[in-house]
Amino acid sequence: MKSIVFALLFSCVLLSHSTLAKKGHLEECMKKTGITVTPEMLQKLQKAHDEGALSKDTIPDEMLCLPKCVLEERKIIDGSGKISIERLKEDPMMKHVPKQDVFLKCAQNIDKIAKCDDIKKLIHCRVEAN
Repeated sequence: MKSIVFALLFSCVLLSHSTLAKKGHLEECMKKTGITVTPEMLQKLQKAHDEGALSKDTIPDEMLCLPKCVLEERKIIDGSGKISIERLKEDPMMKHVPKQDVFLKCAQNIDKIAKCDDIKKLIHCRVEAN
């Protein structure tokens, strides 16, 4: 179940159908944020994903801190909220982004991801790169 949660969260941010990121990052972030992912949340995300309707508006606000935290754990987002484009380019998740150049150009234009809600900026880039 946790690998499904992880895959869905990262399909929101960077990829589709992948569990490449370390399982420990998600578990640690669930502890840090206190977010519990319910089966209903998973079903909603899976349905949106399957229908091609996964967007920044279909992700429940209460889940936005999880992908932000995991990206911080992976050192893609630093303590000030700045995105490391170099780390992003090198991340194994990028092989699941169809239009990498579009995604990276969009990500470069994000000033910072300081709040959980700011992760929607990166989600928007992922949607653009489909």
